[in-house]
Amino acid sequence: VILRRQDDDGKLVETPAETRVLSQYGCLVTCPLRPKLRDELTLFWPEGQRSAHARVVFRMLSAPSQLVELAFEFLDTNNFWGIEFPPDLESSKR
Repeated sequence: VILRRQDDDGKLVETPAETRVLSQYGCLVTCPLRPKLRDELTLFWPEGQRSAHARVVFRMLSAPSQLVELAFEFLDTNNFWGIEFPPDLESSKR
């Protein structure tokens, strides 16, 4: 995916990220960008030609590579990846 945000001058900045884990609720990526917790960005998936607004909910620096692991939750979509995920265990117990 590509992480998109605006810099202090209002210019669009794009940072490539390696997707590690997919979820219907968000994703985990590795990249050099270091946003703060709760920062909101746009995730763009070039192959799927779609984008989604997302919030950082976890971040951890990977010391040897100086990359950051970021977990995002989607704010405006429920099927960003176009994958039919299995139902949640909690909702199936109801």
